[in-house]
Amino acid sequence: QASEIIDRQAIHMGNLVEDLMDVSRVTRGLTALKHRRVRLQDIVAAAVEQTMPLMTRRGHRFSLADRTDGVELWADPSRLTQILSNLLNNAAKYTPPQGTVALEIEAHASTVLLRVRDNGIGIEPELLSRVFELFAQAESTPERHEGGLGIGLALARSLTRLHGGTLSAFSAGVGEGSTFELRLPNDLVAMRDEDHPG
Repeated sequence: QASEIIDRQAIHMGNLVEDLMDVSRVTRGLTALKHRRVRLQDIVAAAVEQTMPLMTRRGHRFSLADRTDGVELWADPSRLTQILSNLLNNAAKYTPPQGTVALEIEAHASTVLLRVRDNGIGIEPELLSRVFELFAQAESTPERHEGGLGIGLALARSLTRLHGGTLSAFSAGVGEGSTFELRLPNDLVAMRDEDHPG
């Protein structure tokens, strides 16, 4: 049992160090995205697959509503998956067992919107304005025992900006759940094709 605990903690520490290095590379402009034409459905499937073990372990009810009808983007698939999986993981960590996590996807005239909603512990008003800052985290409570160091959301926002998108957070307060909205330009493919005809 002790060996298993040590193994888990070693993996956890390794992930934290990698996230910190990732944030450092992004903020210093050392990260170059590897763009290619990607199906948004594939990104969603990969992110959900990464997050499902945590949601299953906590008994969450997960729902997916995709209204994009096969939208494709010009994006870095691994980084886009990382953004979405960070948002889903964040929702799962801060939603008590048997809670709900929902992912809604919509295509608009100039953007694609991915909305992650949960009925978890919510975000305090004083934290909401800085939730995407590095190391921003609420006070430790029993409900937040799965939380990290406030790195994932900062990294997600930085990677979103590299894609020309925006990431926003909403919450009515403690105990009211949270909503994160990821908006990405849905004309990235068209723009790229215009730059390189044929």
